[in-house]
Amino acid sequence: MSKRKTTRKRRWKLSSPESWPWWMGVAMVLLVFGAMGALMALVPNYSPTALRVAGAMTLSGVLAAALGGRTKSWWSQVAYMALWMLFFLGLGIRMWAAVIPAAWLWAPLVSGGYLLAWALPAIHPEVSATLLREQLAPETRFGQGCLRVSLALLPGAGVSGYWVYEFSKRAGQLDILLLIAGGGSIAVATAWSQAASHQLWPRRPWAKKAEAESQAEA
Repeated sequence: MSKRKTTRKRRWKLSSPESWPWWMGVAMVLLVFGAMGALMALVPNYSPTALRVAGAMTLSGVLAAALGGRTKSWWSQVAYMALWMLFFLGLGIRMWAAVIPAAWLWAPLVSGGYLLAWALPAIHPEVSATLLREQLAPETRFGQGCLRVSLALLPGAGVSGYWVYEFSKRAGQLDILLLIAGGGSIAVATAWSQAASHQLWPRRPWAKKAEAESQAEA
């Protein structure tokens, strides 16, 4: 094989994240998690506590990425995805806490919804499969309608977001923007967590072990 073909093959392999060397995956995680951590610490206002939490989450994400890159373990994949979604959840809670009083009342409900999204494939696999299908390829009228609305609004998302920001700014408060952005961030954390959990759950190590034992007995 010529040197040019070898180079092309190597470049093609590096284009797939699963084929990246572990250090490249760690660098990408550090960049993405670092940016999300900075956003969570600064929005809607600077918080030293949020900065420390974001730093710990970033460090944990880097360790999970390094472990996953070397061992491809199931636990590292779960930890990586859970930490990534926690940034969205934390950002949404911080935005809502700046607008909605008594966060100690509603924040546990939001966090409980996040945990339920991760546990749903184990609690009710059929419901989890339906929710995943409705997110990716909806079959019901409601799901198809939500998808059409999302696709229709996507081109104008940046313009509408800027308009909401300017409107809130001129009104002397950013409550509207924080409510919308916070709700969107929480929704992303919950929906993506359920999708990731449903796809990762069948790969759990003890399920493969039980399947291998049943096949051996048969």
